[in-house]
Amino acid sequence: MIKFLVFADFHYRKGMYVPRVAHLEQLMQKAKDENVDFVIHAGDLCNDYKKSPELVSAYLSNKFGLSVFGVMGNHELEAESNSLQFVSPLLSNEKIVFFSEQDGYWYFDIEEYRLIGLDTNYSYNPNAKIWEHNKTRSHGAPKGNEKENSLSPKQLEWFEKTLADAEKKNMKSIVFSHVGFCPWWEMTPDASGAREIIEKHKDSVLLAVSGHIHSDDFKVWKDIPYFNVNAAINGCWLEENDYHYSEEHTFVYDHFDESGEYLYSEEKPLNSLIQAKNTWFFKEPLYAVVTIDDSNNIKVKGSKTEWLHGLAPSRPYTNCRPEITGFEIIKK
Repeated sequence: MIKFLVFADFHYRKGMYVPRVAHLEQLMQKAKDENVDFVIHAGDLCNDYKKSPELVSAYLSNKFGLSVFGVMGNHELEAESNSLQFVSPLLSNEKIVFFSEQDGYWYFDIEEYRLIGLDTNYSYNPNAKIWEHNKTRSHGAPKGNEKENSLSPKQLEWFEKTLADAEKKNMKSIVFSHVGFCPWWEMTPDASGAREIIEKHKDSVLLAVSGHIHSDDFKVWKDIPYFNVNAAINGCWLEENDYHYSEEHTFVYDHFDESGEYLYSEEKPLNSLIQAKNTWFFKEPLYAVVTIDDSNNIKVKGSKTEWLHGLAPSRPYTNCRPEITGFEIIKK
């Protein structure tokens, strides 16, 4: 049996979005209360790791001593100096096994289970004829590159070998990525290649988990459950011309010093945030608790909240709602 808490798209960055260290600590408290084996984020935990030591510490050095993991999202390298080499070691407080020091994909074994963290931040440079990772100070592929949000052939080959190795050892695998591979929300050019590998090892792959699209969804494709985890706080992102929040709509802004030590908190108008015009926030952070029993039955207990200040987007996209819907997969 294995049990874990998963959340996605926390998007912590002071002055840009609402998420607070206190929200992350709420999630860690839920994980402790549920007595989980580990916590994992499905990408975009933080938009500026270098200037957010308070969040990194709250996750990696959490007061409950929980094992934590994460995958590379497309915003992990957004801010200045947040390179792949700097951020990768901050994906876990365990000794995860990376393909190499220059790559952001990994695996970690917990008894008879293998956790696999994929990195959907590769793209193809048609001029140099090489695959490249997203660069420092970016949240997307380098200009002129093709096939954004890919795994790359090298990573697909590693993925196949890693799954085959787990299967040979009679282990069960759980696959985590930021961008998902299910056809219903496919946003990566090599999703079909990833699915082929998963389907080849479908007897050992229990679940594929992703984030990225800020949507609540679950589908089964060729006997494989694909679970898309809704955003934790930043519920809906739509490019807008006008603010939907007014001056009386406030949030709590926490001040920290450069080392991450808490200083004080104050109420600020939401319109002071860089991305408030384009974002509709949730009141409380969303998460899901996943339990897989000895018969490989899967139970997902979701969570539910409200739109912050009761303001919901007038033109939401599919499955944009303040909840994560639970589900069960019972093996025959």
